[in-house]
Amino acid sequence: MGQTRRAHRKSRAGCEECKRRRIKCGEEKPTCAHCTRHLVACVYPSKASVRAKANRDSPLRTTASPATPSQQGTSSSDSYPTSYQSNVAFDSSLYTLSDLALLHHWTTITSPNIVHSPSVNHIWQSGFPQFAFKNGSLMSRILSLAALHRAYLDPANRHSAMLVAGQHHSQAIKGLMDGLQENTGSDSGNAIFANAVLTFLYAFISFGPLYNDEQTGANTAAHTSRILGASWIPLIRGLAPVIEQVQEQVATGPLGSLLDIAKWMELHPGTEDDPDDQHIWRIGDIWRKGDHSSEHADAYSQTLLALRQCNMWLKQSGTWQDDDSPLKANYGPWSGPFIWISITPETYFTLLHQRQPPAMIIFACFGALLHKMNHYWWMEGCGRSIVEAVDQCLGPYWSDWMDWPKQVLQSATPNCLT
Repeated sequence: MGQTRRAHRKSRAGCEECKRRRIKCGEEKPTCAHCTRHLVACVYPSKASVRAKANRDSPLRTTASPATPSQQGTSSSDSYPTSYQSNVAFDSSLYTLSDLALLHHWTTITSPNIVHSPSVNHIWQSGFPQFAFKNGSLMSRILSLAALHRAYLDPANRHSAMLVAGQHHSQAIKGLMDGLQENTGSDSGNAIFANAVLTFLYAFISFGPLYNDEQTGANTAAHTSRILGASWIPLIRGLAPVIEQVQEQVATGPLGSLLDIAKWMELHPGTEDDPDDQHIWRIGDIWRKGDHSSEHADAYSQTLLALRQCNMWLKQSGTWQDDDSPLKANYGPWSGPFIWISITPETYFTLLHQRQPPAMIIFACFGALLHKMNHYWWMEGCGRSIVEAVDQCLGPYWSDWMDWPKQVLQSATPNCLT
């Protein structure tokens, strides 16, 4: 009797790391689940034509991109490449004219529109680049975000910009991990920390609408899994050991205020009349008044309390300023989601991965809070994607618990800011 031929388990379009390890690649973009889990660079093979073009000198075409209503702070006469190329995937020391154009875009357009706080914009606009001039992986992280911002502003040339963004992202992750193996001085510690902070932003962009076109061939299950955090949540939580290792150097330097979350611990939900807080608190009735998932009640309760604190942080953090000191760099709505993801018990994310209804409903409320921050370009559409994905997974049985998140989507007016 002839032997049954074993099924082919390799992915023909997988990343280089999975091919090297001879394992099946999930082909998630921009970083597959395997590379995210192990915090290694995830590089997908480029088409031959793209490789050939990237190896040649990159001309800077000066045709101006048409201005759009979302391009606040830009001028219709601004000139940028209409296609984006980089040699960094082949040699991390090689930057093209397109890369320099992206650095200019970061300095003049992207950085002032990261947190929308003029009092701390200098950290993003000049502080991070100063450390990047001595740290190639941080420079790649900056260029990756600048390329994504250009992709956001210029849909006609989105594919080439996102290709370069992916190349720089891979270099940034690789350099981040390599840097931790070395002795970190104050400068390198700050650069590693800045890389981690900017990776937080990249994680949100990776499951937002900007990547939907890049995921056209993905099936519905893979698309839903991406939105519900299969890759981007482990990426954010995986950065905790990175930050812990350099925390001592960063705390006494110019980026130290980005570590300050003392105010979060002072937040006591329920002490103010807040309809949003009441809606979030009501979710606890699922395990407080019934037998559903009572064994995980503690994990759910801790997660729900943290989400209520996140709601308060979003509404109050922008007003915190001491009389004798400037506004803390992380005092603003934008940092609330990252704090929530970082302090929430791991048990909760395991339950979310298992698609347990209470965990999903909590996550839908988290999506509703994100939607209230839709004016950040890097968060645009993320909250809506989460709420709609959870609603489709749960079905009509849990519709009453989804009323508030869906009402937020209908009542909040999105703002398209660059």
